Amino acid sequence: MKKITSVCPYCGAGCKLKLVVDNNKIIRAEAADGVTNQNQLCLKGYYGWDFLNDTQLLTPRLKQPMIRYQKGGAFTPVSWQEAIRYTASKLREIKEKHGPRAIMTTGSSRGTGNETNYVMQKFARAVLNTNNVDCCARVCHGPSVAGLQQALGNGAMSNSISDIENSKCLLVFGYNCADSHPIVARRVIKARDNGAKIIVCDPRRIETARIADRHLQLNNGSNMALVNAFGYVLLEEELYNKTYVERYTEGLDAYREAVKDYAPEAVEGIVGVSAREIREAMRMFAAAPSATIMWGMGVTQFGQAVDVVRGLASLALLTGNLGRPNVGVGPVRGQKQRTGRLRYGRAAEPVSRLSGGHRPRRAGEIRRRLGHRPGADGRPGRHPHH
Repeated sequence: MKKITSVCPYCGAGCKLKLVVDNNKIIRAEAADGVTNQNQLCLKGYYGWDFLNDTQLLTPRLKQPMIRYQKGGAFTPVSWQEAIRYTASKLREIKEKHGPRAIMTTGSSRGTGNETNYVMQKFARAVLNTNNVDCCARVCHGPSVAGLQQALGNGAMSNSISDIENSKCLLVFGYNCADSHPIVARRVIKARDNGAKIIVCDPRRIETARIADRHLQLNNGSNMALVNAFGYVLLEEELYNKTYVERYTEGLDAYREAVKDYAPEAVEGIVGVSAREIREAMRMFAAAPSATIMWGMGVTQFGQAVDVVRGLASLALLTGNLGRPNVGVGPVRGQKQRTGRLRYGRAAEPVSRLSGGHRPRRAGEIRRRLGHRPGADGRPGRHPHH
């Protein structure tokens, strides 16, 4: 019997664990002392590994390639050599008949590693001559990358998960950490125990809302209106950090113009939250000596996502909650390799232009780094929403 240190494959928290192996078979998982999880795991970490042993409880695990040779036909087990030959011939046939843009490849943020996704996108761009590459990160993480890049110049979480418990105010927007990242939820509870104020913005009464000081139960689709109303209150009531804004930011006049029509009294009918509650929430947020803003899929999987992310980042800038300990903006990823997927070009442009280190790159540099050969199609890739 031996123990192998690994990382939990489920969410984006990256919890460290030890897999107990007996006769080359995993028999249980134990928590390890990782920076994020500190010798604790959620139920998925403790018990969610059994898919490796192919329990046949759900869809049986594939053990060899299978091909459906005709529409409606049954899958036929084949050798790897036949699977590769058949796939290559069909891709060649489609490319010759319909052109390379008729082909699309998609990856995963849970898969076998960033290296696999890098090779896949390079195959698409350099061999198939198509930029039609995609993965789920474009929908759920891409808006945070794009919005934070525009607002802050860097499209990544500005603080660490361990900072959360020492922050004195948490603004949790469209993010159910108790379900999505239970180990992160521990930090929220610790912050509460340490005296932090908690403001939750979510249409549902999620677990975090049960311990929140303020729960703004906004209407679906009103994220932008609420965030702009928050900004309006900070400016109108002069709750913002004037010294910080003057020293470290630009564009205040343009921002003031953008939110001028979003007084809480003007948007409470749209948002479904009273003007009094909106104002009280921002007074609490601005009064905290340190504050962290966290958001999840309730922000990023909407059409307004990029602008809402920019708005949330602006709230942090207005109150001086960037560049210090225990403050920041935290787009919490759903899967462990979402950042790497974008960094290695597994998304249609323009998100992939923010790839390396979340810094913008010129299209020519992206094509060169990701493996385009001379003469390859330089048009932006398409994704399923197209």
